[in-house]
Amino acid sequence: MKKKNFLLLMLLLATYAGRAQFSGSGSGSLTDPYQIATASHLDELHNFLGTVNTDVHFVLVNDIDLSAYIDTQYPDIGWEPIGNESEPFYGHLDGEGHAINNLWINQPAGNYIGLFGYVSGGELRNLTISLDAVKGIKGHTNIGILTGALQDASITGCSVNGSLWASNNTGGLIGHTRQECFITNNTATVTITVDTFGENIGGLTGLSDSLVENCSTTGNIYVVGNEGIVNNLGGLIGKSQAIVKDCFSLVTLANNGNAFVGGAMGGLVGRNQAPIEDSNAGGDVTGAINIGGLVGDSYALVTNCFATGNIAAEAYAGGLIGSSDQVEDSYATGTVTINSEDGGGLVGHSYGSVLRCYAEGSVFGPKAIGGLIGSSGGNVSLSYATGDVTGIVPEVMPDGGLTDIAGLIGHAFTDVSNCYATGNVYSPLNSICIGGVVGFTGTPMSNCYASGHVITDSSLAGGVVGLTFAAISNVTANSPALKGTAADANALHRVAGSIDLDGEVINSYALASMRINDVALEGPGDANDLDGLSLNVSELQTEDFYKNQLGWDFDTVWVIREGQGYPHFAWKEYHTNIVTATVNNEEFGSISPIGDIAFEKSTDAAFLITAEEGYVIDKVLVDGQDVGATEQYTFEAINANHTLQVIFIEEDLGLGDNETTAGIIAFPNPVKDVLTVRIPNVSHANIELYTTTGQRIVNQTLDTSLQLDMRNLPAGIYLLRVNSESGLQSLKIIKE
Repeated sequence: MKKKNFLLLMLLLATYAGRAQFSGSGSGSLTDPYQIATASHLDELHNFLGTVNTDVHFVLVNDIDLSAYIDTQYPDIGWEPIGNESEPFYGHLDGEGHAINNLWINQPAGNYIGLFGYVSGGELRNLTISLDAVKGIKGHTNIGILTGALQDASITGCSVNGSLWASNNTGGLIGHTRQECFITNNTATVTITVDTFGENIGGLTGLSDSLVENCSTTGNIYVVGNEGIVNNLGGLIGKSQAIVKDCFSLVTLANNGNAFVGGAMGGLVGRNQAPIEDSNAGGDVTGAINIGGLVGDSYALVTNCFATGNIAAEAYAGGLIGSSDQVEDSYATGTVTINSEDGGGLVGHSYGSVLRCYAEGSVFGPKAIGGLIGSSGGNVSLSYATGDVTGIVPEVMPDGGLTDIAGLIGHAFTDVSNCYATGNVYSPLNSICIGGVVGFTGTPMSNCYASGHVITDSSLAGGVVGLTFAAISNVTANSPALKGTAADANALHRVAGSIDLDGEVINSYALASMRINDVALEGPGDANDLDGLSLNVSELQTEDFYKNQLGWDFDTVWVIREGQGYPHFAWKEYHTNIVTATVNNEEFGSISPIGDIAFEKSTDAAFLITAEEGYVIDKVLVDGQDVGATEQYTFEAINANHTLQVIFIEEDLGLGDNETTAGIIAFPNPVKDVLTVRIPNVSHANIELYTTTGQRIVNQTLDTSLQLDMRNLPAGIYLLRVNSESGLQSLKIIKE
């Protein structure tokens, strides 16, 4: 018994001897932690490394400024990180809301760099760290302001700010978060600069193998090298291999050099291999390939997320995700610009399904671009896009040329159903496969519509789809206009530009006023033809048509405001109103846009009015009311359907004169019953009387005098035209 007690005593003494002594107050226990009051006290944590110090607890009792201490103790390389991979810090540090200021480290080739180098099995909490504003942190691999690496430990309630220069596994808070860690309620405001080579760079953590929750970042991440390759840059995490939840990033990511940033760049995560939930990002992102407002390259589900930043890239770029797996209940609002192929308002290139998503930003690019998705490799449903899509001519033409440009999806590899696009589509000369919804599809599409203009120099374009190799069914082309290369008008049609292989149009319709190269289709059309069957705008604003004629689901999927715009989804309100814009005679002048145009409710709807030479604007009628002879009219915050009619007249018409300069006499003017027309010194003339809408109601011959009975004509303005040996002349007649 005595021998056993002696061995136990020796073990306890050995354990105690393995622990260092602390010069400050406290005993290091949970209830009586060591109290860190000075920079020297903080430096003593270097003495508490290894598993023997697993249960040691520290607490900051006031703010600490490290500038003078580092200049004295570590003048060349800056602060020496606490712990490393072979001997980590296992203890617990509670900052209790206090700050450590003016930390700096200068180890450009160093590994595991930060206030702590390596933390394992412990906890860091409630601490703020600010770097020296000039020196910051310079390291190479596993770099973080708080810690270079974290294993089986937690960080909660911490905040960091400052500038870092590094290469691999670099984050504002943590360089590498390994397995079994808990990262929550942390923030970072940082500027990170990467030169030449690097991977896994994030505003919060560079490489993450553990859950990150309720964290946020702001700042900038720059690539400045003129050579090399940089992969996986994210506003929050460079590369994530564990769930990211309830996080936010407002970090701008930009390639300011000539290095190839090819792996992935995302406003929140560069590359994710685990789900991202309920998170968002707001920074602009500029890079090469796999560039997204939220995620650059995604291999897992992204749900309930959004991004608002603008995107500029070479290829595979999206307002939310550059290349994606499954995406649900998410949206993006930023502008996307690419120089090569696969650019989308939401996703550049999707490999998984897209469900209940939308995009609002404009998209620019030469090939495979869409308001929602550039190229889709998974089913797309219950989704929409509202941004304009514009094809551009790049300095280097992509393989295949300018092709697959559309309001929703540029190139669809899989089924598209229950979707719509409202943005205008524009494409340059020699482009092909241009569509209001899809540019090219090799798989079925159903229950979709487009309501934007399709304006192109293409010889292959359609109001819904440019070219299809599969069935297109139960769709509507609600577009006001389709323009293309007139030389091959046979491939310009209201529903589908052209079909091939198994392509066909089934039970599909088009707006009767839709104009193809400024000319409306003659005749009613055919529901099983490329142009679809014509319907007037009022019919296309009724639930009865979509539900009973097309079979759309108005119980769970679609809703519509009867007589007030086109359908939208039950899960997301998107109200539109229709303005019907017309002119009395298109030879006299024009209005732009013209036709039945859908505008989002509460937005402004502007119209430009232009008279041809020799004609003037007589009046503009808004919902039947004269608003004057204006050259522009804007409906402000539109919230109802409207009509806008422009009346043009010949420029030389007079009002209040009974005689023109050529001697035409018409009296009385204004007239109630009978109008007498005389032309002295003219033996023969042809007399015509027109309404202001261009309808001819009188066509007679005059020798020297003529009486026109006008008593049964409605009150208003009429145009009297006289064609004689003196030429063609006109006079405005007022009927009372």
